[in-house]
Amino acid sequence: MEIFQRVLALLTLTTGTVWEASRHSETYQIFEGRLSVRSDLSDKLFPNGKAVQGLGSPVPHRSLAVVRYGLSALDDKQNSTQTYLSSLFAFYGGMIARAKTPSLANVGLIAALGLLARPRQERCLGSIECSNCGPLDFRHNLVGDRAAISGMLAEVLSEVFGEEFERSRSFEKWVKEIYNNHRSNFVHSAAHQFSEFSQVFSSQSPSTTLVPTAVPSNGKLIRKENEYREVAFKLPVIARIALIRFLMKDASASRAVQRLQISQPSFSSTMGEEVFCGMPTMGWVRMT
Repeated sequence: MEIFQRVLALLTLTTGTVWEASRHSETYQIFEGRLSVRSDLSDKLFPNGKAVQGLGSPVPHRSLAVVRYGLSALDDKQNSTQTYLSSLFAFYGGMIARAKTPSLANVGLIAALGLLARPRQERCLGSIECSNCGPLDFRHNLVGDRAAISGMLAEVLSEVFGEEFERSRSFEKWVKEIYNNHRSNFVHSAAHQFSEFSQVFSSQSPSTTLVPTAVPSNGKLIRKENEYREVAFKLPVIARIALIRFLMKDASASRAVQRLQISQPSFSSTMGEEVFCGMPTMGWVRMT
């Protein structure tokens, strides 16, 4: 089962869609519908190194290749491997949570990145003293969690995409928004985003529900939650790229990302439009 769960996590990483297992009549099936596993996991998953025909569609060969590589690379007891596994399963848990609780999912995905970036964090060696309590055992950050993630991602994206990636202000702005507005708001304030549980977090309730409005949000062309979704939409892709890079180690991460057909997200801000149309037989339909 340990290997089986790694396969599920690696398949989720390589395909970008969630793979989960369910047991039926002594047969483990993957909900995405591509593999069935009975006894010998390796033989059933990779007979003669070929893709398995499961519940209707084959697993792409390019995905299988990375999964097989990952199973081999993670088959040791080194601390770096254990750290990577923790990051991988933080990503996997985040991907599972996206369907119902995207606010929680964002925390898991950012935790996966933070773990990979942790070696970049630095703390000041100086000491501070409180006028009431005296010396404090506290070290402030020279390079904190967010800055470490930003630096790590910039290096990974430069390595994978070369000159196509630019560490621009738009990129730094995205990292700040995803960390502060998505991760920290939930971690520190337990604030689910918008109508995730039919909650309203704004004094202007029509702008944070599915109720159609003539002016979506504060005079803008789109509602605020769509701006948030645009920021969060990039996170799973960025996490996949970073995890594949660390999984490949000395191998070509750029080639693996290319074969998995993962494109670099654009970090530049774009303005979209949103309208609601009243349909006689369908009610209100949102169009973006």
